[in-house]
Amino acid sequence: VRQYIDRMIEDSREGMKVLLMDKETISIVSMVYAQSEILQKEVYLFEKIDSTGRETMKHLKAICLLRPTPKTSTHSSKNFACRNTVSITCILLTS
Repeated sequence: VRQYIDRMIEDSREGMKVLLMDKETISIVSMVYAQSEILQKEVYLFEKIDSTGRETMKHLKAICLLRPTPKTSTHSSKNFACRNTVSITCILLTS
């Protein structure tokens, strides 16, 4: 799992990043990374895909690590419709 996440981050290249996750993927990431480790890879913001009242940060590259559920699909389509970021990398994890 760690190598998979490393690859996602590397593929997004240099620059500040936000990692968008759902309830399940947050626990996966927290098992394989300490926050200080992932900060060293220029991931400065961690957000739940279903968070409300989030400020749009157009200067950040978005990396999405999500499970393909109806709830996640609804939240991601809302996020991507209003998000004009530098780039978006989206990975869907299946069971």
